[in-house]
Amino acid sequence: MTSWVELCIIIYIRIPKGGGSMYFFESLLDIKGREEEFFNKEISIKGQIFHVNESKDFYYLFVSDYSYSFLCKSESGKTPRTGSRKGEWFRFEGVLEYDCEMGSYCLKVNTIKAAVHLSWHDLSVEKRVELHAHSKMSSKLSILGMEELVDAVSSFGQKAVAITDNENVQIIPYFYEYAKRKGIKAIFGCELNVHDERRGIVKHVNVLVKNKEGLKNLYKIISISHMNVVNKSAIISLSDLKNLRKGLLLGSSLDGFLLYSYLNKYSTNDLKEWITFFDYIELFPMNCYNDLCLEKGKIIDYSRTVYEIAKDVRKPVVMSGDVHYLREEDREYLNAMIVGTSTKSKPRKTVRSVNYFRSTSQMYDEAFEIFKKRGIAKEIVVKNTNKIAGEIEELAPFDFKLKAPYIPSADQNLRDIVYSNAKKRYGEKLHRIIIDRIEKELKSIVDNGYAVIFLISADMVEKSLEMGYPIGSRGSVGSSLVAFLLGITEVNPLPPHYFCESCGFIEFVENLNLSGFDLKEKSCPNCGAILNSDGHNIRFEVFMGYSGEKIPDIDVNFSAEIFTDIQRFLEEKFGRNYCYKAGTISTISRYNAMKMALNYFKDEDMNFAHLFWISQKIKGTKLNTGQHPSAMIIIPQEYDVHDFTPYQYSANSPEIGIVTTHYDFKALENDLLKIDVLSHDGPTFLKMLKDLTGYDYNDISMHDERILSLFSSTKELGVDLSEIGTEIGTLGVPEVWTPFSHKMLTETKPETFYDLCRTNSLAHGTDIWFNNAREIVLKNVAGIDQIVSCRDDILTTLEYFGVEPKTAFMVMEKVRKGKELTEKELKAIDDSEAPEWYLDSLKKIHYLFPKAHAVAYMIMAYKIAFYKLYYPLEFYSVYFTIRARFFDIDIIMDEDLTVKTIKKLSKNEYQHNYEESNFYSTLKTAYEMRKRGFGFLRPDLYKSEAKLFKIEGEYLRIPLTKVRNIGSKNAQRILKERGEATQKTLLSK
Repeated sequence: MTSWVELCIIIYIRIPKGGGSMYFFESLLDIKGREEEFFNKEISIKGQIFHVNESKDFYYLFVSDYSYSFLCKSESGKTPRTGSRKGEWFRFEGVLEYDCEMGSYCLKVNTIKAAVHLSWHDLSVEKRVELHAHSKMSSKLSILGMEELVDAVSSFGQKAVAITDNENVQIIPYFYEYAKRKGIKAIFGCELNVHDERRGIVKHVNVLVKNKEGLKNLYKIISISHMNVVNKSAIISLSDLKNLRKGLLLGSSLDGFLLYSYLNKYSTNDLKEWITFFDYIELFPMNCYNDLCLEKGKIIDYSRTVYEIAKDVRKPVVMSGDVHYLREEDREYLNAMIVGTSTKSKPRKTVRSVNYFRSTSQMYDEAFEIFKKRGIAKEIVVKNTNKIAGEIEELAPFDFKLKAPYIPSADQNLRDIVYSNAKKRYGEKLHRIIIDRIEKELKSIVDNGYAVIFLISADMVEKSLEMGYPIGSRGSVGSSLVAFLLGITEVNPLPPHYFCESCGFIEFVENLNLSGFDLKEKSCPNCGAILNSDGHNIRFEVFMGYSGEKIPDIDVNFSAEIFTDIQRFLEEKFGRNYCYKAGTISTISRYNAMKMALNYFKDEDMNFAHLFWISQKIKGTKLNTGQHPSAMIIIPQEYDVHDFTPYQYSANSPEIGIVTTHYDFKALENDLLKIDVLSHDGPTFLKMLKDLTGYDYNDISMHDERILSLFSSTKELGVDLSEIGTEIGTLGVPEVWTPFSHKMLTETKPETFYDLCRTNSLAHGTDIWFNNAREIVLKNVAGIDQIVSCRDDILTTLEYFGVEPKTAFMVMEKVRKGKELTEKELKAIDDSEAPEWYLDSLKKIHYLFPKAHAVAYMIMAYKIAFYKLYYPLEFYSVYFTIRARFFDIDIIMDEDLTVKTIKKLSKNEYQHNYEESNFYSTLKTAYEMRKRGFGFLRPDLYKSEAKLFKIEGEYLRIPLTKVRNIGSKNAQRILKERGEATQKTLLSK
């Protein structure tokens, strides 16, 4: 018979409340499968908030007690702060209902109370140290989150932990930082695949890093092994390992040489030889060997035999957990990941071995089961693990100080170039505003040792210009006047101003709600020449931080045509052994993790919240490595690459042949110079348009109202595009050619370049225009010029409202990344003169674009729009050559079919299907071209180019590559044969 206590703890307590009952559940697992029984009844559950979704009227709180998970729904107004308290435990009381939106049973919450959790503890006085754990970076083998492991170690009161991922050390930078924050000693390690040349076998060896020399040697080992990839596995020879073992501790591992020798009945001397080779011997709980299908007696005999020999040769024996997940119940989630990453060609078996993170007493019990002696159990579980951990030095993988390549007299060279170019533009007697801005920037740049970064970037730009291609900046580099004067960016961050190239006159204007390109034409009061104007009023702090403390991240767009040439230029400049493509790590996405959970548990009636819990466990598991599309990592000549990182083949594929850093670029960016060589269509557009028209893009006036009107109307094009649902003239213009951009421009209708840039910022932000600023404008609460459009707006408006500058900067930095503000920051805004709608708007934002990036994009778009207006056929030739990746000749040649297809695709125009989106844009631009009086000519073997849409009179000749089944190589072959045939014909005459 079940006791009252058991009912209380195991099932639920039913307590009368008014006319009904409240059912109390102490474990969420007790409600699994019984939801119908308690439907529309009041229940009380307890758990930890692990995820929050905020809708318009509700918080969806995802709650778990580790045994199971449940979904709670709470009105936003009732629990304004609960949504941010992830990781805390609460008791939730309310009515159980079914939520159609989530497709799951859900507790509609009436009351939330703080709860005490009887957490998982290590109650032993003397604690063990885990020396063998695999994080999610052990590719497709572990679902153990590094942070959850460190948190558990901290909660257990243990002092240290080792992470020994298979074949790689990619967790080290993040492991070190998080463990340091939690007061835990991070022990770096790796489980290597070691090839014994003598016996021709590959087995595992566990490696722990003792000191700085050992870390560098481990990096060398990783590089060698990853340059010797066999079937995607990185392998190091035993002889190479012996040569590089200084500063390392070698452990025997689970499925290693020792067990192999024992199972193959090698002699005691052979076992002794192997034990002597290792610095410490690892044994494991018996159920860690489950997948090896060994008899229990065999494991016990092996463990005792190895222990006795190790004692004889004075090698410490430890018991490790070979940890692959945190809690015992997580094994099924690991299997869900294994099944989810299995393929027909490479099927994977689910695991039976038990590899969770054990407390000291749990591990002690496992050791005692094998040895039946308390002394031995304590020795291998507590004493020896702590002894080894004590021999290991606490060391940092990086010192988080930038090591840039050395350029003689870099600081003075930078100063000289900047002032020289400033005087060329603004005259010998520079305005005080310009001098002050230059000096402010140079102080931050030079004092922090960043001059080299600017000079290298300037060299790359110069190389591009030498090759005839313009550049385009991106990111916040346009916030820097120094960068502008070096030619790294086309964005002038000074306040709007007039300046005279003839006599050096300069005048700054007071109205900052405009761009220098919007200033009306006027003559110089000194010499009568027509004044130039420029300036976009962008603060330097956005680029390098409030105190100039941020490493400048200079992003430059180069033409795709010379992308590899610029990368080679860097390799030649710094040397191949000092210049590497930055590595990347691809992991299981949240979406795919959820698919894996749904598939594996498809036969179980499981709450959506628990499926999400499982997906959180799986998410982030490493799948493969790759190469960053743009980032190059530069090693200074006075260092070796292994002072910072190992290196490897991208995707562990020697066939690809691209060598990258082993660490991803984020891990290295604070210590090594990262240079982004970005590929973009814009510079290619301008180069081709200049070549076709003979008109230099540098000579385009930025004050042409006809060009500006294209961003709000089709009037200047002289066409009506209403049949295809288009009201503006930017079809085919980079950065403003998408349906989303068109919708934004249609609603904001920019009349100035300043407005245009604000609209572009809004289009690139997340949760800033729709369901936010748009409603504010439509309800006439504030004007388009008052809303937040970019991250810079927050800094300037908050200062204007009276918020202290540093606080305003911190608010900007948090809001632009979608992070929550502190109580102090919220109060500072509440106490300022900011209008009521302002703070609500900030809270909704998840990402904000930098103003400089928007300005750079719009300068490029404006210049390309110039050619569209004044050189239409050349524009369309370039557009279709570069952008029309998906092109159907039969549809394009038939105007009615073109319109019909456009209307069909328009239903999906906001969906993220690249092929359909590109084809949709291509069709609309083709329709517009035809309406402007131009047309297409079908491909011709004797007249068509390979890729270029060639101009023939008022028509564009479709190139050979647009013919189905004629690829680039075949097209080039046809051109070659055509040329040879022409030569023969000429010679025969």
